[in-house]
Amino acid sequence: GQFERIGLETTVQPFNYVRRGTTYTSSNVVAYKPGKSSKQMIVGAHYDSVAVGRGVDDNASGVGIVLEVAEVLKKIKTPYSIVFIAFGAEESGLQGSRYYASQMTEADINNTVAMINLDSLAVGDKMYVYGSPGEDGFVRDLALNIASEKKLNVETNPGLNPNYPAGTTGDWSDHAPFKDLGIPYGYLEA
Repeated sequence: GQFERIGLETTVQPFNYVRRGTTYTSSNVVAYKPGKSSKQMIVGAHYDSVAVGRGVDDNASGVGIVLEVAEVLKKIKTPYSIVFIAFGAEESGLQGSRYYASQMTEADINNTVAMINLDSLAVGDKMYVYGSPGEDGFVRDLALNIASEKKLNVETNPGLNPNYPAGTTGDWSDHAPFKDLGIPYGYLEA
């Protein structure tokens, strides 16, 4: 309803998943903002939560930022089209983002410049941004450059753990299915 209020073309993408022998139903809410180019950016956050903290940080904070960004950008001609997605069932194994990514065609994948994942942004000592390794880490690098210019308290993984090279992170949030498709990502968390 909020995406529609903003004036974006909005669809609901239902999906089923099985967990411990039980079938569950959830949905992704997908809103599309056309840009100057048909090339697209995906900006997403999961709307489900765990019982602890009643979801305020994980992840009402991410969904709130997605909605605010959609509101701010609604009348701005962005260089790329933007697909805003509220993913269902992230806490059950990234089910919504996995389903969305599985439905992308080769053309969709090739047309996607990057995926930005917003998860747990309200609690913590500072903001962190992670991204793909190598040249595909441009989203993280851009975010760090902007943060430096604006004097914002944003850092990235220094790479002290060899399992997580500098600037990257694990595959425990909605960026992972897009990373698996070869789509560069930026993942923000506090």
